[in-house]
Amino acid sequence: PPPAPSPPPTPPSPPAPPPLPPPPPPSPSPPAPPTNDLFSVFYFNQSGRPYDHDQDCPYLLGKHPATGQNTFAMLGPYLVGLYTYDCEAITVVERGSLRWSALYVRIKFLDPFLNTLFASNVVNNGRQLWQNFATLSWPFGLAGPPPASAPCGFFGMFFSTTDGTFRDPAKPSQPQRTVPSEAYYACSNTLPDQVVPPQGPKATYSIPNGINQWYPATVSPVLPPPNNQFPLVKCSLVIPGASFCSPPPPPPPRPPRPPSPPSPPSPPPPPAPPPSPSPPSPPPAPPSP
Repeated sequence: PPPAPSPPPTPPSPPAPPPLPPPPPPSPSPPAPPTNDLFSVFYFNQSGRPYDHDQDCPYLLGKHPATGQNTFAMLGPYLVGLYTYDCEAITVVERGSLRWSALYVRIKFLDPFLNTLFASNVVNNGRQLWQNFATLSWPFGLAGPPPASAPCGFFGMFFSTTDGTFRDPAKPSQPQRTVPSEAYYACSNTLPDQVVPPQGPKATYSIPNGINQWYPATVSPVLPPPNNQFPLVKCSLVIPGASFCSPPPPPPPRPPRPPSPPSPPSPPPPPAPPPSPSPPSPPPAPPSP
């Protein structure tokens, strides 16, 4: 038989692809967020007028409520850089009378350094700043629309997490210090020995245990040891010119009821009408036949 034909030659292999580039180096991990948030808190309480969220919050931050323009008053000169804030007003009325009104403000700066700078300025200028808060009308203070007198029973507090550590304002260091990392307490009314009047808690504004809630005792019957040891918090500043609260005066006595006027004499009875004449008698009947 004829020889088998030889197979066709194998085509050349295609060239090998170029080697893949090495993988890019891993991107650096973003910095871990701080363990604790950085913020500053103001708390005000008084019994002279209801706080108005729409007016008091902007005025406190140095802004005109209607226009947003700078007033350069209260906190306006201290707020620099970018920040956000939360603000809440609560008023309690009992039996138609104002019992108390509170204003809570939390400020958070984008730059942690600005939070520390803000806290230092607030504490270092505390005396004049709190005097204005308590006694001046808008836009220079929180006494209300001008002309306004200082509300009675004013209390104010400021604290800041300048180093990223939260310190319960109900448990300041002992002895208390006036430094940016410690809470600052301004009072018009005080308890004996300049002790802060009891203030209620507000956990959403980092006031979880109020202030002096167990006065005069220093042991809470609610919390277990050692958390139940609460020192008596004293005022950092007693504000001159802010009025004390006193109970409202009793209402004036009612005037006696005037005597009833004498009854008018009874009218005389109307005269009796004359008797009507009797009808004439019929004529007699004629005799029978």
